[in-house]
Amino acid sequence: ELSENPALKFKDYDLVKRGLEPATVRRWFQKHHGMTFQAFQRMHKLNSAFKKLSSGEHVTQTAFDSGYESLSGFNESFKNICPW
Repeated sequence: ELSENPALKFKDYDLVKRGLEPATVRRWFQKHHGMTFQAFQRMHKLNSAFKKLSSGEHVTQTAFDSGYESLSGFNESFKNICPW
């Protein structure tokens, strides 16, 4: 689902609705990816946005399509991972 729509943000309730135990998901992501599920979601969203920008899509459209509510939030997220 995240691959189809990177703007999604799963909360514990959403995981339970899908038959998944949130604590199990958290432990699995920590063990296999070295990060929390929330961090994985954020990185997936940023990676998807980066790919769109690299292919020439406009920043504003990419930000909103990626689930950001503002350009400043989008820019801040990129600054946190890309300090250059």
